[in-house]
Amino acid sequence: MADWVKIPEHRQIYLVDLEQITAFIHGRNGRLSFWLPNSAIPIVLTEAGNPDTYARIAAYTEHLLDSPEPHHWFKLNYDRSIYVVNLARVSSFCYGPGRKVTFWLPDAGLPVILTPQGNGADYQAVCDFVKDYTGYVLAAEEG
Repeated sequence: MADWVKIPEHRQIYLVDLEQITAFIHGRNGRLSFWLPNSAIPIVLTEAGNPDTYARIAAYTEHLLDSPEPHHWFKLNYDRSIYVVNLARVSSFCYGPGRKVTFWLPDAGLPVILTPQGNGADYQAVCDFVKDYTGYVLAAEEG
């Protein structure tokens, strides 16, 4: 069932189905960002600028992570922000030199680059998800 929210933003009003959003970022200075599906248009909310909508979406992201149902939402500490990402909606993962794992946020196109040294637990969670979800291991081919 859809979970619609009304967001007044920059002299426009957006009606957004939160269930279609693939990633949220709780960033520096209390900003909460997400991208409108299929458009790459960012919505950036602050508690001071839009307190009711901000609180509703922040609670929604916590609910995504606390849901007892099987889900593919992950909380990642990245770039001094908290990313809440539906990894099942990510369409590609890349394994590169230095054991880097890269994926791009759906709708935003922003890369997320994780390493075991800098993001150990999150890196492992993503690698485990990829193995479980795709059947492939993110690692260099054994020669």
